[in-house]
Amino acid sequence: MTDFTKLQADITAQTTVLQSVVTAVQGLNESNAAQAKQITDLKAALAANDPAAAQAAADALDASVQANTALVAGLVPAVTENTPTPSAEAATAATAAAAPPAA
Repeated sequence: MTDFTKLQADITAQTTVLQSVVTAVQGLNESNAAQAKQITDLKAALAANDPAAAQAAADALDASVQANTALVAGLVPAVTENTPTPSAEAATAATAAAAPPAA
């Protein structure tokens, strides 16, 4: 007999992990767009020979890169910790399914 309480809990846990990944990826996409502008600002400051503006742009870019690094560093263990390890049979089946067909 199916344990619907356990099934619902498993689905909720997986949904939570997936939503976290989606949120993190959206944050990385937004940050990448901001970094593109920061790089443009840095190039403009360098072209204008403006050391103060160049330093401010470099500092902003560095802060953004550090934030992305922290986000990814936190995301990987969170997903790993909340993702069940497949059984040996399931892992073997997945490997076999992913293998290219024999010639």
